[in-house]
Amino acid sequence: MNRLVPIVAILLAACESPLTQGVRAKAADDFGCNDEDVQVLPASGEQSVARGCGHKATYVCVPPKNPFAETYSCSQVPSSSSPAS
Repeated sequence: MNRLVPIVAILLAACESPLTQGVRAKAADDFGCNDEDVQVLPASGEQSVARGCGHKATYVCVPPKNPFAETYSCSQVPSSSSPAS
């Protein structure tokens, strides 16, 4: 059973949505840390909250214009950026 834990973790990471991947990548860049150190949670409406490396910010993402592209364009919502508590 214990051998399944790493396999399940890898599978869950591989199943992360393109939206979550976009938020995680943008937040990691904004926060100056690695993608793995950023946690992404859904927020109200079209927004997502990212936390990591002592920071917290809210993001809004736009789906790619090309339906075959998987990268969302994400922007930080200015009024929500603050150090994580």
